[in-house]
Amino acid sequence: MKLDITSFGFRHGKVDADLVVDCRQIWNPHSDLKLRTMTGLHSKVRDRVLDTRRAQDILGGITKHIINELENDTEQLSIAFGCTGGHHRSVALAQEIYKAWRRANGVKATVYHRELKGGGA
Repeated sequence: MKLDITSFGFRHGKVDADLVVDCRQIWNPHSDLKLRTMTGLHSKVRDRVLDTRRAQDILGGITKHIINELENDTEQLSIAFGCTGGHHRSVALAQEIYKAWRRANGVKATVYHRELKGGGA
């Protein structure tokens, strides 16, 4: 299965994907002056975001969804994670799903961070 993962900011427009995940319910690192200039690719931001119950619930649900799609022999699945600006929460979750599935048997995963310069990864 080809798994395309995207992070984006709702403020900059939506994306077209099979599944769009709204991450705005998760604690926002933008509110912390020390984390504001970092992105979800930085360990301090990633760890703080992933330490929330809501992020863990989302990741668990997405993992179950991917497993279900694999069992149904889905050839391609696109998942987009969105938050307000597309720099912190959505990036952290998209990257985490990418890391979990990039080496899985039968899965070819890619990740693109739309709001980060160069798409990050």
